[in-house]
Amino acid sequence: MNTNQIWKLLAKYLSGEASSIDKELIEEWKNKSEDNQKVFRLFQKVWIADSNPKSLKKVDINSIWLDTWAKIESKEKESPNTTQHTIKEKKERSGLIYQFGKYSKYAAAAVFLLAAVFTGIFLYPIQQEVLSESIIYTTGVGETLNLQLIDGSDVLLAPKSKLKVLSGFNETTREIQLEGEAYFSVDSNKKKPFWVYTENSITKVLGTQFNVMALLDESLLEVLVTEGIVGVEKGKREQIDDIILKEGSLLQTDEQLAKYEIINDIQSENYLKWKEGLIHFEELNLSRITDRLERWYPVEIILKSEDLDKKNLTAEFSSSQPLEEILDAISLALGVEYKRNESTITIYD
Repeated sequence: MNTNQIWKLLAKYLSGEASSIDKELIEEWKNKSEDNQKVFRLFQKVWIADSNPKSLKKVDINSIWLDTWAKIESKEKESPNTTQHTIKEKKERSGLIYQFGKYSKYAAAAVFLLAAVFTGIFLYPIQQEVLSESIIYTTGVGETLNLQLIDGSDVLLAPKSKLKVLSGFNETTREIQLEGEAYFSVDSNKKKPFWVYTENSITKVLGTQFNVMALLDESLLEVLVTEGIVGVEKGKREQIDDIILKEGSLLQTDEQLAKYEIINDIQSENYLKWKEGLIHFEELNLSRITDRLERWYPVEIILKSEDLDKKNLTAEFSSSQPLEEILDAISLALGVEYKRNESTITIYD
């Protein structure tokens, strides 16, 4: 991709309007080098900070844009391995900020970002970056979303989930709200604890890797720790942690934390298969199996009788498989039948 394409794709990506192909291109570009990852993180920070553009008002954006590229090309001449830019590309640069279309209001921020990255000048200390207003990320049925928060923490959002990053994030604490499922890799910062709020619980960490599943339709809460220590509590955050989880531990409970079970030394990979696009059932009853399938496929699945909910299954499928293929296998394993009527599926004895 040339430079123009990268900035346009970044604008679409951060605005939540990128297609699946666009997302793959950005992820591929980002993972090519540490420099690309640094540019991505800074672009994300400036994108968010654009809500307070007072410092950008009196600046000749076009001049800075061209000057930045002059510095880049100067560095490229010193290295025989760098890519040479064409005359056409140079001409296009002066007009690039007008080519963002409906994203043009972010062009100023993008230009300042480039100047910061390649000249080593930053407009503000990154470690003090604070989110000025809440941001909400959502995924649809069958979709996942990779995010990097402004503190450097990474989040992978599972299908049919919602993540709200609360205003003031990274000031004295790092607070988010989750509905659905997400995997977190949190940068360590003892002075700024990381809080994950679900309907009736709070998960608190300082720096660790863990998975949270908070499914309202199943009244289920699961917290799996793959690295470090996590505290899960009920009620307000000032309370002492009720439950402490260590690496390799899985908490399973309802959203009220009325009764819970902690399983230690589990095979955590079985509970994280969704990250690879796999649908894994670990001794789940049929009701929860159908709920999980509805997160991956745009259908409504109805159980004809309550007795069907007593049937349990451990199995694994790929989300790329046709739904009928999965239902055929489940029907065979549990001795049930199903009927499909457009987007509604009925399972019966």
